[in-house]
Amino acid sequence: FRDYVTALPPYMNPWYGRNKLPGLKSLKYDEHGTTIKILSSADSEVKAKDKMRGMTLFVGFVDEYEYIPYISSVIAGAAPAIISGRNIARETGGRTCMMYASTPGDLETSTGKEAQRMIDMTPPFSEHMYDLTPDEIDNMFNGLNNQEGAGSSNPVSMLYIEFNHIQLRKDDVWLREQYNEAVRTGKLAEYRRGVLLQRFRGG
Repeated sequence: FRDYVTALPPYMNPWYGRNKLPGLKSLKYDEHGTTIKILSSADSEVKAKDKMRGMTLFVGFVDEYEYIPYISSVIAGAAPAIISGRNIARETGGRTCMMYASTPGDLETSTGKEAQRMIDMTPPFSEHMYDLTPDEIDNMFNGLNNQEGAGSSNPVSMLYIEFNHIQLRKDDVWLREQYNEAVRTGKLAEYRRGVLLQRFRGG
């Protein structure tokens, strides 16, 4: 969490200029009445469902979700918190979202299998979506047929976005350097997952 905060521009970083950073599990912004809170992973399915009970969640960021035990139970248990945040945002003209980011997981593990199931159920992002009108976007997220404005399909609640090294402003020289280092250190599995974004069994 400290890394995310210190990566912000100086005017948004409350610790800018400090040499020693504090330990941090939550951050409160009184002016906006919001709180950022770190949640640890759960050690059982029951505890996973209770992780966000009683909360109102406007923005959620799940880091390395392909390695989090009982991730589907965490998300299922968080549904009331997420829906509550969406309803308030809709009424007040605010914004709300859920973000998941991860290095590809191991398909031999339960966490990797669950993450793959989530990805398989998630429509991929396409740049043509930038050209959609506000009504077309609403129809897509509400499960309405874009062409007819009626009829139904599965509502889109999230999109899968994957960026290659070029999109992340790296060149092929960088890619070759990563590969050479992986060969030198015997860490090709880490290279395939962390750089090529491949999901596979074992490693």
